[in-house]
Amino acid sequence: MDPVFVSAKETMDDVCSWLAGQVRADDVLGAQVHGGEVIATLDALRSRVSEVMTVSPYRWVLPNDLAAAQQVVQAIADGGVDVLAQTSAPSARNLFTVADAMGLREQVLGALRADVCVASVGPVTARAFEEVAVAVDVMPQRPRTADLLRSIVHWATARPGDPGAAPAGTRGG
Repeated sequence: MDPVFVSAKETMDDVCSWLAGQVRADDVLGAQVHGGEVIATLDALRSRVSEVMTVSPYRWVLPNDLAAAQQVVQAIADGGVDVLAQTSAPSARNLFTVADAMGLREQVLGALRADVCVASVGPVTARAFEEVAVAVDVMPQRPRTADLLRSIVHWATARPGDPGAAPAGTRGG
């Protein structure tokens, strides 16, 4: 069976916009949401249906052992990271949670805003950076990990100083 609708943007906002024109007042809407996702996106539909139910099959929590995460945070703060690639919004938010706990939030934000190429798999993950005023430099047209990696390679080979280089921040395809 083919789906009736597939979001081109692959975002909950896009799905909810489409659903708004499809639902009836007596409908019960069930939605799978990802851990850490803001389910307020569904609020616009709550007044249009009799009930909105959500299920969160994924749970995003900090690991018990934070050593690896702390090493990444420290490396970013120390200027030892050229590219930070993120494939989920909760993971990006956890980075800032760890940085907060280490007292390094401002150093990490400063590095991400100035020196680090921030790469996001797609718009949902990018939103986690936008929430803290960090621009995303690289984002593939399709939110897929392989496309993200190709976009980072494109960015890396087109860095300033290379003949014919595109400016940093060029979105890859």
